[in-house]
Amino acid sequence: MDTLADIRDLPDDWNLEGAAKPNATSVQNTTRVLRFVRHTPASVLPSVEEGVLVRFGARSEGAYIECYNDGEIACILVKDGKVVKNMDVSELSLESVLCDVNAHLDAT
Repeated sequence: MDTLADIRDLPDDWNLEGAAKPNATSVQNTTRVLRFVRHTPASVLPSVEEGVLVRFGARSEGAYIECYNDGEIACILVKDGKVVKNMDVSELSLESVLCDVNAHLDAT
């Protein structure tokens, strides 16, 4: 499963541990992320944190963006297997964060 259409159709408790399915807010924010980032995602998955997780690049050299059901968005940039930047979109603008993501991915 790696398309938003598949993710949108998940039932609640999709992981059999009580996680809510990604809602319209998380799917809409994920769509915004996918339109802005110039790189093809390595994966787009439902998150056990209740939302959608998008990974760009390799696990040790890339970016993870999580769009939560409550509308918040978090981003982690990774290089050499270590977190080099952790950003919360509630504190920064989405466009600014995604510009950082594009710059990071361009450099990897």
